[in-house]
Amino acid sequence: MRVRGTVAAITPSALTVHTATGDVSVSLKLDTAFVSVVPSDLNHVAPGGYVGAASKTVGNKLIALSLIVFPPSMKGAAEGHAAYDILPDTTLSNGARAPPAA
Repeated sequence: MRVRGTVAAITPSALTVHTATGDVSVSLKLDTAFVSVVPSDLNHVAPGGYVGAASKTVGNKLIALSLIVFPPSMKGAAEGHAAYDILPDTTLSNGARAPPAA
């Protein structure tokens, strides 16, 4: 289950998240994984590091909304281009950062 919002409550077996459409309760297992958002920049991404760019088409331009810097252990996760839930009609493109131009 994927839920985007603010954690409202947590117990060892459940998580309540306040979303844009109301509170959602999620059952937790011992191996449940969590992802958090923290400020960063491209200086934290080595050439070949794995990133995802969230974007939206405005007119004839693709506008970046956010950049996700994945930990090395997630390299290759969901590689490619797909719908994303940051805003309506947004996409996420995941891939390796290119090395600097020679």
